[in-house]
Amino acid sequence: MDSSLRVKYRDSTHKVRLALNADQTVIEERLICSNNLGDFYRYVSKWISNNNTSTGTIIDHDGKAITDNTSKANAFNCHFASVGVADKT
Repeated sequence: MDSSLRVKYRDSTHKVRLALNADQTVIEERLICSNNLGDFYRYVSKWISNNNTSTGTIIDHDGKAITDNTSKANAFNCHFASVGVADKT
């Protein structure tokens, strides 16, 4: 392949990724500003299902693996509650 074509392709790909990321940022900012919790949860749920994400194995304080989703959620909740700051409203 011609090296100049390769450079043009790389640059074009980079520009497209930047444009897609900017568009995604605008969408997410609109979602946040709309203050609609239902839309937010639908967006997150769709994003998670489309990206097929998984937390994998979580290790508890005793070094034991936590593999079931409910226990993982409880472990995350305990951690975030311990490091979070109370809202002063």
